[in-house]
Amino acid sequence: MVMLSQLLRVTVDLLLLRRGPQDLPSDWGLLGGVGILYCSLTFVQVRMVASALPAIAQTVTAVLLLALFVHSVLRWRGVPERFVQTLTGLLVVGAVLTLLMLGPTAALAPFLEALAEAGDPEAVPQPPGMVILAYLVIGIWGLVAYGHIYRHALGVNLWLGVATAVGFEIVLFLAFSLLGVAG
Repeated sequence: MVMLSQLLRVTVDLLLLRRGPQDLPSDWGLLGGVGILYCSLTFVQVRMVASALPAIAQTVTAVLLLALFVHSVLRWRGVPERFVQTLTGLLVVGAVLTLLMLGPTAALAPFLEALAEAGDPEAVPQPPGMVILAYLVIGIWGLVAYGHIYRHALGVNLWLGVATAVGFEIVLFLAFSLLGVAG
């Protein structure tokens, strides 16, 4: 089993674009553990703005679609053997970014609740600028970090890696819309 300190070191390096998913062990047990961590944090975050059932549905849908998406793009590039390390990298980076988003999500939750209940959206006061800025910075950092992981896994440049990350976000948005799992 992977030492926690080693996993933390590689995770920080993934977030800082210093290492790629190939620096993670290809370990199904590690993937499962990181998957549970990611699912737990995602559920907590979504639960801040939605009831339990939609939070579960969004979490499960996101993880299943991510696994399917990663499997598909790696197979398409002819490198399916990179699946475990790539998905582990995406999930561990996602867990850290989700953890960082818990504060801004908690600050944004009252605004979203007021917006959902308001007859006139213009009457709802805007959320604090720092919350919006935090979402923007963490969101962009996430796309770049995910793009960096895809770059290494797919053997493409960073821009194509980021485009792949954006492609997944589009797939996820469409799936949530079609399946009606939004909060």
